[in-house]
Amino acid sequence: MPWPSTMSVVRLPDFAPDLVAGVEDWEIFLELEFRGGQGFVTNDGNILRSSREMVALTRTKLMLVVTDGVGHDPLKANGLLQVHLTDISRDQSRRPAIFRLRTSGKMPLSAAKTLDDIAVRRKMLPRDVHVAETNVIRAQIERTRPHLLELFRGR
Repeated sequence: MPWPSTMSVVRLPDFAPDLVAGVEDWEIFLELEFRGGQGFVTNDGNILRSSREMVALTRTKLMLVVTDGVGHDPLKANGLLQVHLTDISRDQSRRPAIFRLRTSGKMPLSAAKTLDDIAVRRKMLPRDVHVAETNVIRAQIERTRPHLLELFRGR
């Protein structure tokens, strides 16, 4: 089956080699947004439990695809992605969007709702988690990636 004509998949080292080593996922999200990327695919299901990553994702229009439960097997991850890629490529309305792909099916999630769930688990108000993580992200990008500050203006 060919890739959907509306989508191209590029490995991160080919798109942005400077984002491969020693870079946090939240930094990758912000950089991809800044550089015109439209999405990110990962097999790290733990990313959905990270408030910092979810806060950064809410500052973008990215589509996050998580091939959950495949371990580090790129063949399984690729197969799972291909099973759902046509449906994912049709979803242009919800950005940022999260697609958690499992062998039992895909489950669209909201970054804001996922962040709310993290806050509940931490016994905190979602707004407090969002503010705290935003402050950490903003402080770090002021030091290391000031060009990304634009993503935090007016929101």
